[in-house]
Amino acid sequence: MKPKRVHNFGTYFVSTQAWGRRTLLRVDELAKLLVSTLYEYRSRGSYLLHDFVAMPDHLYLIVTPRGITLEGALQFGEGGYSYAVGQTGRTKLEVW
Repeated sequence: MKPKRVHNFGTYFVSTQAWGRRTLLRVDELAKLLVSTLYEYRSRGSYLLHDFVAMPDHLYLIVTPRGITLEGALQFGEGGYSYAVGQTGRTKLEVW
């Protein structure tokens, strides 16, 4: 049986940008949706969210994964947001 890979015992500064440097977060609805998504997964205990800054085309996070890898924590944030954007009817929109 393959062991579960969880070895991120730290706090990380992460930067990510929108696909094609699109300024998605200038749209108030999409910016609020991002904040909501980040807080949702924080409240589930997926990660500790220490701080973040959302710019029009990119995002900075200070995050501590909890029981998952850093990649998993980012997947919750980015993947959860992409899914939420698709639920708004913007199904053809590339986000990350």
